Amino acid sequence: AIPSPSPRKPVRSFSPPTSVMADSAISFSGPIEVASPNVTYTAETITSNYEYRTTDVSFEESKDGARRLVATPNVATYQFKTQRTVPRMGLMVVGWGGNNGTTVTGGIIANREGISWNTKSGVKNP
Repeated sequence: AIPSPSPRKPVRSFSPPTSVMADSAISFSGPIEVASPNVTYTAETITSNYEYRTTDVSFEESKDGARRLVATPNVATYQFKTQRTVPRMGLMVVGWGGNNGTTVTGGIIANREGISWNTKSGVKNP
């Protein structure tokens, strides 16, 4: 004879109420500060230092004529400064953030600033 299955007890799991988590995350409107030695705050600006690390890889020929692969680490240090005051007006245009919008925005700024660049045929201006 086949034994009959025993009745299963309901499994109880605990998860925090989502309404409490969502409300606390959405309703926070205070200042956020980053506790890092690379970030400094003044009344007017927030300044951060960033190290961009890359590695250059190249082939070199040794004295005995053998080729070897050489990896050279590089560090470029950047400093970003952001004004803490909020501008009086801003504008958000839907659909402007893609490739086409970025290209148009870059062209407008380049023309406004009179940016020039070097090419193999000489200096170019917008």
